[in-house]
Amino acid sequence: MKPEEFVKTFSQFVNSGFRSSGQEAAALCMNDHPTLQQGMMCFCVAFIEEMAKKQHVDLRNEASRDLARQFIEACPERALPFI
Repeated sequence: MKPEEFVKTFSQFVNSGFRSSGQEAAALCMNDHPTLQQGMMCFCVAFIEEMAKKQHVDLRNEASRDLARQFIEACPERALPFI
């Protein structure tokens, strides 16, 4: 799957009621293979890093950007091994 396809699919998932099913989806990911879980975590960290870089946000994602910056500040060492 190409990154653009993933983003489209993930955006559709988020748009279709992520608030009610996001926790369930995250829990189901914990049943996946450890190598895949590591890859998922790498994606999450990359997303947080990108969110923290945003200079201009509106009220819809200001709190997300601020929280991402707190995560980055609290955890300067974010390298995850690929085993």
